[in-house]
Amino acid sequence: MINVGTQLRAKQVPSPARGTAHEPELSGDLIVWSGDFKIVDPSELIDNHLFVHDLAKKTTQRITTKRYGFAAPQISGNVIVWRDFNQGLKNDAVYYCIFDARTGQCPAEKIASGRDLGGSVVVAGKRIVWDESVVKDGLLITRLSTYDLETNKEEVLAEQSAFRVDISKNYMVWMGRGIDQPLDIFLYNFETKTQRQITNTPEDEFFPKISGNTVVYLRRFRTPEGNFAFQDLHSYDITSGTDQLLLHVFPDSLINGDFSDGRLVWPGIAEIRMYDLATNMLHGLVIKPIVPLATPAISGNKVVWINVADFINGTGDVHYAKIPRK
Repeated sequence: MINVGTQLRAKQVPSPARGTAHEPELSGDLIVWSGDFKIVDPSELIDNHLFVHDLAKKTTQRITTKRYGFAAPQISGNVIVWRDFNQGLKNDAVYYCIFDARTGQCPAEKIASGRDLGGSVVVAGKRIVWDESVVKDGLLITRLSTYDLETNKEEVLAEQSAFRVDISKNYMVWMGRGIDQPLDIFLYNFETKTQRQITNTPEDEFFPKISGNTVVYLRRFRTPEGNFAFQDLHSYDITSGTDQLLLHVFPDSLINGDFSDGRLVWPGIAEIRMYDLATNMLHGLVIKPIVPLATPAISGNKVVWINVADFINGTGDVHYAKIPRK
């Protein structure tokens, strides 16, 4: 059991590009992030290299030979995916590589190009998913596409308003809306190839995260005048179809949060906050020195984050810690 306010023993990940890291992700003993950024004039695109740190071997290396725009890397096992984003120029691309811990190599492979990407590219196992904008019947829509690394085939899964996609094993979740409708959460089952809407209230439901058979999301409430009031944290059990209120008046945003094995983490002001679904407790994981923290990620009992040094670009150095086991 973790006591509220317990200080984690944090360690800084060594990097050849100090102070430029952002968007760290974690799977097992591997941490991946983008860094060593370069602002590209005149469009002000930010291009990044990608780095990997192996916690078991205590080694850090750059795995890219060129920079990619707003890469936002994700990792599952030893599969790393990222985007090359060109800010709506319809020339975006999706890449992946398979990291070889023995050699430290991760040769990049392009699997999609000429796209208009929306959010991040996500991965679970050998399945990669992203959202992109396309014109259909004269209308601009957002569709979800997947790429299977075992079959090397791309498939369109859904054509609708779709944002903030997340994936875990055989399921995918996202938030979307119809015309003049509130935001809702949708679920796709890769095994049965079926889709269903798992929320249906007059309120907005948004920022879904999924781990195993559990989805967490926020539900926003407004006053009768239409003003923002507060938001609650909910969970949805895919097996039973049960929706549960976890935390009334959720204090922050899940836009930069992460969810793994029943633990949800997100950045507070000067701490990482965590909600444990097994104990139904909110924890403040205190990190010292007290500096702004950004984009935490969690895998098992390990958590990584950025200590923000550059407030303009939101970059800094990667740190990690182990959460005491229950």
